[in-house]
Amino acid sequence: MFRVKTASPVISTRSLPRKNARCPGCARGGHRLPVRQAGHASRRVERPGGARAFYDAQRAAGVEHNAALRKLASRLVGILHGCLKTRTLYDESTAWSHRENKLAA
Repeated sequence: MFRVKTASPVISTRSLPRKNARCPGCARGGHRLPVRQAGHASRRVERPGGARAFYDAQRAAGVEHNAALRKLASRLVGILHGCLKTRTLYDESTAWSHRENKLAA
């Protein structure tokens, strides 16, 4: 038997996603880290300081609450990475001083 050439390519059914397939991240618990980061960020927002000022600036710029928390969590991870890289302890005034300088200018 010969195969008829058509304009559309033949699609294998194995390559199509299943209708009830679970997200691979959910199956392995991969979504826990962003949830924990956002939880940590929300606790940082409750206290005054650089994190609260960052969150307030994001909200003033029109960013939604959850997106602002995600951005804050990402920023906190970046600060933590800098502390680990330079082997220094976390210092609020050092971590957020660049924002204070930007606001003063």
